[in-house]
Order: sequence, then structure tokens, then C-alpha cells
Amino acid sequence: MTPAYERQELLGRIARHLSRLGLERVGQEEVSMGVILARELFHPRPAESWHEDQGSVLWWRLPVEEPPHLGTPLDDDFPDEVYTHWTPYPVPLDAASDSPSPDERGVP
Repeated sequence: MTPAYERQELLGRIARHLSRLGLERVGQEEVSMGVILARELFHPRPAESWHEDQGSVLWWRLPVEEPPHLGTPLDDDFPDEVYTHWTPYPVPLDAASDSPSPDERGVP
């Protein structure tokens, strides 16, 4: 399978899944953003690529056979076990920051 074919297949699967969720009108741009987001969150990166600017991340040993460790190698309680890969730790958006202000809602 070529990478282009795999990408198209993945885009199709995501579009079918979104349509089952009742999102019938999902455009190619939204599906592509979903693929980018999934790759960003779930693609394991080599341990040596981590930098302290990334902060706390999920640490894995591949193949995955146990839950990850959350933290940084700079933490005092970072395990001695060798973790081979990491993925970002997704932090939910603050609901309050996403809510429009009264002025944006047109409320005096």
C-alpha cells in the first residue's frame, strides 16, 4: 500500500465514522484536520526527541503492553525504567475561555 492510498483510506474511514455520529456534512478540510490531530496526538516520538519545552508527556515502552507514565525525565519521581517513546498529553480546553463574553453574545 502506498502512503497516498493509506491516507485516502484513513480519510474515508474517518468520514464514515463522523457520518455515523450524525455529522453528515463533513468536508475534506475537517477530515484532513482530524487526521493531522490524530497523528499529532497518537504518533509516538522517540524518547531522545523530547525537550523540556514540551513539558509533561505520556511515556511509553514499545510495544505497548502497559499504561504510560505521565511526567518529564526532570521529575524527581520519574521511573528508572527505560521509556522508548512519548506522545503529547492532551489537555482539555478550558470551557470558560471558549465561552463568548457577554459583549460577544450581544448581552448588555
